[in-house]
Amino acid sequence: MNIYKETSHLLSNNSSPVCEGASCTKETQAIENSGVMGTVTIGAKCSETERSKCSGKPYSAHLKVTYESGKVITQTFVSPDGKFLLLLPPGSYMIYNGSDKNTVSFSPQKISVEKNKISSINLYFESNRE
Repeated sequence: MNIYKETSHLLSNNSSPVCEGASCTKETQAIENSGVMGTVTIGAKCSETERSKCSGKPYSAHLKVTYESGKVITQTFVSPDGKFLLLLPPGSYMIYNGSDKNTVSFSPQKISVEKNKISSINLYFESNRE
């Protein structure tokens, strides 16, 4: 199953497939079928304990993904409808707000990627505007 072809509408304009056709190696094929997808929303400030009850609007965030060591592996812009797909090799990563603007707050999220699995996550940004 080629996850990229089935979910290419979730990728931002600056994303591209990891590999295509004969150029695929076993390593790039593993990346192509592994990663995380989800939705980004933005809303009012919300306590950590109430976060699951908070609602927001889709948000086209700038996401930065790092290895746990802090080294950046990729950055992407989320589509206007708040949906994203990050194709990543299996491992543990952190997702950060990639923007340096102070108009939103986001608590970094740890994610784990398993081989041949696309995990799902919802990310909530808080507006700093009153």
